[in-house]
Amino acid sequence: MSQYIQYGYSYTGTIDSNASGTTVAKDKVSESETVFNLSILNGIGIKGIAAKASGSFKGIKYSSGKDKYNISMLADANSYNYKNTQIICKSKDSGIVKAAEEIKSLLKVGTTTIQSGTSQDSDIVIIIGKDYLPAAAGAAAYTTTAGENPEPILVNILNGQGTQGIAALAKDNIGVAFGSNKNILKITETKDAGNFNYKKTRIIIFTTKSGIDKVADDLKKLIGVGEISKSTDNVDNVDITIILGSDYKK
Repeated sequence: MSQYIQYGYSYTGTIDSNASGTTVAKDKVSESETVFNLSILNGIGIKGIAAKASGSFKGIKYSSGKDKYNISMLADANSYNYKNTQIICKSKDSGIVKAAEEIKSLLKVGTTTIQSGTSQDSDIVIIIGKDYLPAAAGAAAYTTTAGENPEPILVNILNGQGTQGIAALAKDNIGVAFGSNKNILKITETKDAGNFNYKKTRIIIFTTKSGIDKVADDLKKLIGVGEISKSTDNVDNVDITIILGSDYKK
């Protein structure tokens, strides 16, 4: 005010007694359009599950059109043994906690916690657990073949690439994806193929059970690779044999 007087300026106006409240309102608008960085980790080993889950957050925008979530990382978790999906907040910040609750609602599963111990870069880390079935290429989709056969389709999995334990891991992944619909498919065994020189994964159909073509196609989608063919040389007495080639990555 002394400068106004010194240089001959005049000023007429009113002072809003609620000016501080206006500042808070602006801050709230800014906070409401915070972009939350997400890391989504595969905690069950199903190929592409983290990427599939990320689709739940694409297209979610603020009224201004600004994206609410940014997927900063898709990766494997430290193990594939997570039974329950974890939603881990970087801090107790109210905006992050509220976003975590929205994420839980979108995924329809998840236990929300606050990070402890080693700090995390992302605002929220999501570890996909075995309770997250919708994105497993199909728990719901498999129900269409349920009841068509009085007995499940028998499948065995052969290691045709040489990576130790790869057939057993594939068995676990398939078991998680089919979930409660185990009456559709039964994995009878995992073993080594006759050699480890298979470059491409093969899915071989031996029988004509109802719905077997769909199951073979679902298996191909689930493991991400595979050439489907038919044969009558059924030495293992199964309906489908999967031979994992070097194109299959755990």
